[in-house]
Amino acid sequence: MMHRIAVAGLAAALAPLALAQGSQDSIWRTGNDKPIKAKITQETLGDLKYSISGGVTSNVPWEQVTRVVYGEGDGPFASAETAIAKGDFAGAQKTLEGLTTPRDIFVPRRLFLLGKALQGAQKPKDAEAKYAEVVDKHADSRWVKFALKALVDLQKQEKNYAGAVDTADKGIKIAQGAKLESAALEFRLEKASVLEAQDDKIDAAIAEYAKVASDAASSAPKVSQTAKALQARAMARKGKDANTAQAKALVEDVLKSDDSALLTLAHAAMGEALLVEGVKESSADKLKDAAILHLLRVDVQYPPAASESQEPLEYALYGFVRASSTLMGLAKANKDDAEYWKAQTTAHGRDFLERFPNSRYAKQVKDLMPR
Repeated sequence: MMHRIAVAGLAAALAPLALAQGSQDSIWRTGNDKPIKAKITQETLGDLKYSISGGVTSNVPWEQVTRVVYGEGDGPFASAETAIAKGDFAGAQKTLEGLTTPRDIFVPRRLFLLGKALQGAQKPKDAEAKYAEVVDKHADSRWVKFALKALVDLQKQEKNYAGAVDTADKGIKIAQGAKLESAALEFRLEKASVLEAQDDKIDAAIAEYAKVASDAASSAPKVSQTAKALQARAMARKGKDANTAQAKALVEDVLKSDDSALLTLAHAAMGEALLVEGVKESSADKLKDAAILHLLRVDVQYPPAASESQEPLEYALYGFVRASSTLMGLAKANKDDAEYWKAQTTAHGRDFLERFPNSRYAKQVKDLMPR
């Protein structure tokens, strides 16, 4: 009996993985515990379109969707996302490459996640090709937003700033064509992030973050708060006292949010401000606050999901290594403290290089790690 089970399991593992065709999907909306039983026909950038019995069609905006369960289930996709989050990129790639889907709406999701798996496996050109396929062939899908942002991140990493600007502009054009102001504002933030990645253009980035925060204040409050957190981080990076004080004030309201994506950015910004102050003042207390209370929150408490940009996490881990390395130097008079921060710098430096080997901060992290 055990032998037959093992053989059956092996046969299943070798067979192509497929999503079985289900009869109905379930869509839960904000403020309603009863799901809509329907067949989802399209996942656009702005809404979810569906058809119910009798051929009646309707739609629900994504901001009103709290949960979706597809008739086929999405086990393979969830499995791939979990594998990516755990760093098992080969496992995710195997799952996704062997996946056959009976519905067109699953195709861009598969391509995007395959791009994430390839990117994690240090195959940036292959990842770019998958993201570009989503953008070029599935521009009306909701996954185009994730693919465009991932593509911008990769292009920034490669210092292909002109390409990153073109990609962000493409996103703005797609969103404007769909009359989605909130999405267009998000892509403007991506464009500003390309400026921030270039040290000589950080003032232009700060100005654009501020402009987006203002433009989005009434129509897209979450985008406005995102812009404030990014503006705060960029201001803190400039390293001037007035800027760090303004950055901390700017992010205070965002830190009151219950949205984990906003908290990721807000804690990274506050951590950077405290780090800059701590280094200037040789303040162990501020450096510890920066390292533990803020920068590590991004890694432990509010890490970005596998489908989201990992750039805030990358920058926060880089900040932790800078803080712990400085604390190691400040603690020379206390051997135990010095050894503790030396161990922290080494461990988190290795963690950073393992997660982000192609980061533009990789050299700085290597230089900070104890010999």
